[in-house]
Amino acid sequence: MSKSAQLSLPLARRHLIFVSKSLDKQPVADKYRFFFDHYGVTENDLEKYLAAALSAGGDYADLYFEYLSSTSLSVDESMVKSASQGISAGCGVRVVSGERTGYAYTDDLSSGRILHAARTAALIASAPAKTPVAGFQQTAARSLYPVTLPSVDAEATICLE
Repeated sequence: MSKSAQLSLPLARRHLIFVSKSLDKQPVADKYRFFFDHYGVTENDLEKYLAAALSAGGDYADLYFEYLSSTSLSVDESMVKSASQGISAGCGVRVVSGERTGYAYTDDLSSGRILHAARTAALIASAPAKTPVAGFQQTAARSLYPVTLPSVDAEATICLE
């Protein structure tokens, strides 16, 4: 009789940096320097991204950088069946304008793509709350598959018998 067991060993390293627009400018702590060192992001870049995020009149903006590297190993009956490794990186931009929130994400950490995400989030947050619907007419839906239901009289007759 053969015993079968599967073991999955996920290993992951995650680096995060959360930057928000605030009045007091504080230097980025050393533990958050991963994106500065590996992707060439500078504090001036962060200021530029936040300025783009607030360009449409938002009240608040923040950037969320994420880098995740993962490794998975699957073992069945003492044999390696599969192994995989992956990297996921990106930047999310959130903009708050009054009661509206705009969010955009890019998995490309180039300056141009982060700026595009920042402008997109800004436009989403500054868009009008409601857009009037033009040219829409409500019509009654026709029944494509009519279902006949027994009448009330038939149910009363059954109960009387």
